[in-house]
Amino acid sequence: MRRAVRFHHGLLAGMLGVLVASVSAQNGARLGPATSIALNPSGTRVAAGFSDGTIQILDGQMRTVVRQFRGEPGVGVSQLAISPDGRRIAVAYELRGTWRNVRLFDTQSGRELRAMGIGAAAAFSPDGKMIAVGGPGGVVILDANSLQVLQRLDQGGLVL
Repeated sequence: MRRAVRFHHGLLAGMLGVLVASVSAQNGARLGPATSIALNPSGTRVAAGFSDGTIQILDGQMRTVVRQFRGEPGVGVSQLAISPDGRRIAVAYELRGTWRNVRLFDTQSGRELRAMGIGAAAAFSPDGKMIAVGGPGGVVILDANSLQVLQRLDQGGLVL
């Protein structure tokens, strides 16, 4: 059963990658393959990150680019997470020898809201009230509205 789930997850990611490449090409973009893809919970929006730092928000039904913006120029996107309400996106970047900030963007305007700390990954809680950022020192849990640090989890356990 576990192999089937992994296969289907990989198949879904591959299909989404084809969709993103197709939509990007239709819109005149030549961004190369997507390096990270995320869906909003309702499946109506697809976020794609590219090796040049570009982030696209696509309408999953109409197959059009809704918003395109640049995060950290020249640094590839390694991981994306969309908030449950679809209003924000957390973006982690490729390391290339140094840790980089995970950045939070508004999906409507493309405006950066905050650099959330050094890390390589981010995730929203299912209710959208918290954001976890994983990095070299452990995990930082932030309040998703105020962006204040709620907890720090180092590699040995909870640190308040």
